Amino acid sequence: MAIAVSGIEPTPTMPVHVTVTHRGLNARAEPEGEQTEGIGYSLIGCYEELAHPVRVLNHQVPWDKGSVTSCINACYNSGPYTGLFGPHYLFAAVINGDQCWCDNVMNVKALQVDQNRCNHLCENGPFEYCGGSREYQLYYWGETGLIPSTVNPANPASVGAGSGYYVFKGCFPDSPHSRVLNGLSYSSEHMTPLYCAHICWAQRFIYSGVEYGNECWCDNTLNVGSAVSVRECNQSCEGDSTFACGAPNYISIYQGAPRLS
Repeated sequence: MAIAVSGIEPTPTMPVHVTVTHRGLNARAEPEGEQTEGIGYSLIGCYEELAHPVRVLNHQVPWDKGSVTSCINACYNSGPYTGLFGPHYLFAAVINGDQCWCDNVMNVKALQVDQNRCNHLCENGPFEYCGGSREYQLYYWGETGLIPSTVNPANPASVGAGSGYYVFKGCFPDSPHSRVLNGLSYSSEHMTPLYCAHICWAQRFIYSGVEYGNECWCDNTLNVGSAVSVRECNQSCEGDSTFACGAPNYISIYQGAPRLS
């Protein structure tokens, strides 16, 4: 992977803003020092990747590996978010010079690092930086200068309705040797807190819990100690990355009403 070396011309650039028009993305991305006001994707910093399987962003998309603009264009045209100009992802990022990632949230534990660590060149475009070996060069959709502070995967306060209504009880440590919930387990690429609650409700369980992004656990009793900070349950659900589904060894617990026999 190519890394920029000082003294070699031309000097690579790092776009700070890619504007959007009614016809789509502007063909020109503004480098540092030439930022244009307007709606588009703005650079918010260099962020270190998290420990597997948790990621800062969760949706990898194909791109030509030639420029930041091409990655942003891929995210803009791939996402489920319907906004002013149609479906798009709110976040776009390049990493390692050859990967493009998108999402509508960023992990709550994402750590911003020195911008100089995003020093890898785009694989097919040696005149722009495209992140670091484990660092995202991260862009966010919105007005110029807007820096998101609370756009993270959410543990909803409640899910379901009627007799299938479940209330969030907190984030708890879990272990393969001492499970918080033991009645039923299920995994799915469609997992969300609501999806799991439906499964547990159908099997007449009071408690439902999501973990590891794609696991659902049910039971009528809790084998649990004290709750921990909800920040520990920070892994995006595989079924919808805007929601949190626990994390490795942490489970998001929801409680429903007792079912009549």
